[in-house]
Amino acid sequence: MDTLQDASTSANSVQVPNPRAQLRLLLLGVAVAGTVVVALVAAVVMLALPIFQKPPERGAARLASPVPPDREFAYINPVSQWPSDWTAAVCHSLPYEVRMPYARLPNATATAVCRARIRPNGDVVNVTIARFPAELPMQIDLLNDGYKWYAFAYDHGQMMAFATYSEVTVTDPKTNLGESPVLQPLKQFGFNVYSGPGP
Repeated sequence: MDTLQDASTSANSVQVPNPRAQLRLLLLGVAVAGTVVVALVAAVVMLALPIFQKPPERGAARLASPVPPDREFAYINPVSQWPSDWTAAVCHSLPYEVRMPYARLPNATATAVCRARIRPNGDVVNVTIARFPAELPMQIDLLNDGYKWYAFAYDHGQMMAFATYSEVTVTDPKTNLGESPVLQPLKQFGFNVYSGPGP
């Protein structure tokens, strides 16, 4: 009879787990649920980011990896003097160095802006001075940003470009071709002045 009583007592008694064990199980459940929620939120954010990003305003052409310049670039548009002389010829004020990377010329390795020495029709015009790893990224950036006139030369392993938005044109008496009066002073060093950049 004692065994029956012991069996009935053990059947009627409910074992209560240790409160510490309950707390551990609760914390484990919360941690797992929290991790799942964080992972789901992160996945939703990562998938939604491209939808909410503003597309580039300009982008006629993009360049994934610029082509490194060849030694042949040293003989294209050979010029005389030094970059400081070139800058002084077209800039009325000292150039203001732009913080890099510069969103408007993403392929440039250095960029500066100055007020032009020549003021066509009395207007104040800026000249952008930028360095590029090669001609193709230079052409792409100048085209995408809407420059009207530019001149460039090979200097210390990079292309150095001078560009302006000014649409004013004068006729070169030697060639009878139109060119920018803003960049015309560069011709004394052997620069060619071009219109309409692009690859």
